Amino acid sequence: EPLFDDRLKEIHLGAWEGRYYADLTAQDRAFFEERSTLMLCLDGPGETLADMQARVGAFLDDLDGPALVVSHGVALTVLRGLVLGLDVAGMEGLGAEQGVIYELRNGAQIVHR
Repeated sequence: EPLFDDRLKEIHLGAWEGRYYADLTAQDRAFFEERSTLMLCLDGPGETLADMQARVGAFLDDLDGPALVVSHGVALTVLRGLVLGLDVAGMEGLGAEQGVIYELRNGAQIVHR
């Protein structure tokens, strides 16, 4: 039976929540052009990398064995980064494919397509 945990919710984007991407880019095109999707979320007006690491890290700390985790893009990227011991640049290199399973085992990520 699935367990739901708020610590796995997607990043909160603060003042950007509910706004259209096109409207946000029109306000500050340079900010959006200079950053990856991950960094846009982490550098935006909402949760920071430290916020995400604290909340997702608390979830990981409570695990007592193997787990199947279902979440969202930024939250899962931060989770994978924590498990694999990566900095932000390493997290950006992890990829964010849809419809795949990321297996984290023995310090490595295996992508199942």
